[in-house]
Amino acid sequence: MILAAATLAWATAFVHRPHGGLVLLLAVVQFLVGGGFTTFRFGLLAGIAGTQAGAPLTGRTRVGPRLSGLLARLWPWLLVASLAWAAASWVIAAIVGSLMLRLTPAVTAATPFILVLILLSALGHDVQQARAASNQAARY
Repeated sequence: MILAAATLAWATAFVHRPHGGLVLLLAVVQFLVGGGFTTFRFGLLAGIAGTQAGAPLTGRTRVGPRLSGLLARLWPWLLVASLAWAAASWVIAAIVGSLMLRLTPAVTAATPFILVLILLSALGHDVQQARAASNQAARY
């Protein structure tokens, strides 16, 4: 519990600092002391994303404009859909618990892929913004 509280505090207060994402990799330690797979997956993905927060997009713009455009359009909606599902799952479980028990294996298997897709769409959004800014700067 102490390690989980420390990770939560770090994630909310210090992840924006240089190398702040590395500490979120404490999820690995949490997993080793019985934190479970969910904490491990979320923490590892958050830690990887946190290490890249604020980093220049140099080298990441190799993604083609069509793919980055598609990912950029998906960015807010994937995040909203994921958060909506998280909220709705509590309601569904309260009303029809047996349905949630049947859905749990599929949702558990799909969650890491959805999280990676959300991270990639955020990257696509950032790349599109950087391209738009450089195009605008080139005009002047």
